[in-house]
Amino acid sequence: MSCKGTTVLHAWIRFWVLQQCLMLYAAGISLPINAVQVLLLGALGAFPSTPLACVSLCVRLSATLHKMPFVWDSYYWCLQTDLVLLLALLPALARRCSANTALFTASRTIRVQLALFYLGAGFWKINTSFIHPRYSCAPIFFLQLLASYTPLWLEPPAATLQLVAHAAPGMTIAGELAIGVLLLSSGAMARLGVCIALLLHFGIALTPPPNDAVSFSVASVTRLLLTIPTGTSFVHTELVALVMPSATPRSTSTSSSPHRLRGTLPAAAAVVCGSVAARMVLERVRSHPRMSNASLNPSVAYFGALVVLTVRAVIADGGPQRRERIAERGSFYNAYVHLGFISLAFAYSFVFIILGVQDLGAPNMYSNLRMHAGSNHFFMSTSFLQHRLAATTGSAFSGGVVRIESTDSLWFRQLYPAELTSDFTARERRFMKTAGHSARMFNGGKARVLGINSIPPPAAMPLARYSLHALELRRLLGEARQRNEKFNLRYTRLAGSNGNESWRINGSGSVVDLEEDGNGGRRCHVDGKECTADEIPLLPAPSYWELKLVLGQPYPILTPEDGQSELHCFGP
Repeated sequence: MSCKGTTVLHAWIRFWVLQQCLMLYAAGISLPINAVQVLLLGALGAFPSTPLACVSLCVRLSATLHKMPFVWDSYYWCLQTDLVLLLALLPALARRCSANTALFTASRTIRVQLALFYLGAGFWKINTSFIHPRYSCAPIFFLQLLASYTPLWLEPPAATLQLVAHAAPGMTIAGELAIGVLLLSSGAMARLGVCIALLLHFGIALTPPPNDAVSFSVASVTRLLLTIPTGTSFVHTELVALVMPSATPRSTSTSSSPHRLRGTLPAAAAVVCGSVAARMVLERVRSHPRMSNASLNPSVAYFGALVVLTVRAVIADGGPQRRERIAERGSFYNAYVHLGFISLAFAYSFVFIILGVQDLGAPNMYSNLRMHAGSNHFFMSTSFLQHRLAATTGSAFSGGVVRIESTDSLWFRQLYPAELTSDFTARERRFMKTAGHSARMFNGGKARVLGINSIPPPAAMPLARYSLHALELRRLLGEARQRNEKFNLRYTRLAGSNGNESWRINGSGSVVDLEEDGNGGRRCHVDGKECTADEIPLLPAPSYWELKLVLGQPYPILTPEDGQSELHCFGP
């Protein structure tokens, strides 16, 4: 295969353009920066070039930084991988190396970054709550797929559903760790890691609401294509030769009739797979509450096609054209730049969680990992700074843990604890209950990232109690005050900062009653006495950077009748 005419960079950049367009289609273009992205992506898709790619990457990175901290973990993954590619492309702008050399340079770093992200995702799931079949997030996904894609007349035996619930956590951990370990390898082992990742993301893409996350799958697989750049270029060249034969140089082998026919099979399979996947998911989506009028999701169709094309790229990447990939590497590679980005990826995947500087957006998605009120990980502590600075005041990590007992604040109730249980179908809930799961789910992160309309209204379910780190209570209070809301709030400021699940749910502490009139006036009492100036509602508002860089999540508390012994699934 020749890279002349269509460079490896141009091949991948078109896949990236499609992923970005789908993301903007879902998010809308009301923001000026999103409208700018649409224009840049249109030009880049039609006329791919290194300068335009650099500008588009800069704007995309800026949009992510603007939206932080209300972003998913996939945004942080893409932020790091796309920044690597951008910096690798800068020498190509100065003609110090070719665009292909720059991409192969970035490919090595990005493969290790992705490996660390998947390793982190698997590692943080090794905790007492995630492996518990009643409270873990894993059985919810597996049982949702089983309930949605098996015939309605088929009712699996209780023993089968219980087996799925017990096996789901271990399978999830093993799969994510295997992807990470394999991507740290090279050659055939790394390509095997890409294939296992495809299976994982295929399951995620097919999962119906309220856990549909096909955008995460599309973003992840698009970056995985960077780990097999030669195969990606080969597939792109096949598609170009098939669709626009005149645009392919005559010297390129794929422009000949036999090779065009060879490219027809994966292209046709991609179209069929995309169409079938989109139709299957649409039928399941419309069966869910609040989703009866849903329209076809183009991201699902694209992901179905992307699976086929990625498999083709994996096969091609291991072929004889691999010699050209090695020849393309050149001498630009800077070991210090590589080490810096790998260190950042390692810190993001492991160190930030240990320190407690990141919760939502970290690679701990759906892990049941406890980041406040003591760690539930089998052999690793979390949130060191929150524990160390709990008794201090004036920082993002001070204030300890609070338990929200009750409130009539509409803003509080719309955001947290964000119970999604009413969005499950009756069949899904029945499968979960039969399997021994609580058949409940919460996701405060979804309300934060996608907005309050993405979750059921507060009246759909009784309000559950939940716990928060003090900074998040300060954030909520500031937001409610900006809306001039009149409300009452009762919370318990737990004694100490480190305990277990029983302490989080039932632990004693100072009970605070707050009454706000919506005009700046407030009455605050602690255990019946007037609050002192260091009580949370009376503290100054957190700084811009504190709110920008640190975002914790609410942990739900079930009813006493449940006898909750582990942290319940609370979303990403």
